[in-house]
Amino acid sequence: MAKYKDIDISFTRNSFTGDLNILEDNVSIKQSIKNILLTFLGEKSFRPKFGLGLQKSLFETNQIIISSIANDIIQTLNSYEPRIKVSSVVPTFNSGNLDLEIKYEYYYGGTVLNDTTKITTNVETT
Repeated sequence: MAKYKDIDISFTRNSFTGDLNILEDNVSIKQSIKNILLTFLGEKSFRPKFGLGLQKSLFETNQIIISSIANDIIQTLNSYEPRIKVSSVVPTFNSGNLDLEIKYEYYYGGTVLNDTTKITTNVETT
């Protein structure tokens, strides 16, 4: 039985039941991480400090992004995703994209599990 469940934000329907698809466990956590990082500050009603808005990095230089983004991501995720504890963030640039490798741990059934998620955001760099 799944411990963590969220609705799939693509709002696709189950072909047999017609219900919205459900994401479970680590897939649910990965969706949440992506949502938090792509949500702009002030975008969520009544929670003006929620999110990070990776898109704000659109016009920053590589050096500025690399020096600050990892700490910003760790603080944001540890504050707004209580199911996980981020251990490291590795930002890299690849053909105009900001690639993030986020390593974290979470508890599941009394066991600590380690997982990694990768997020790619298209940014213009100078």
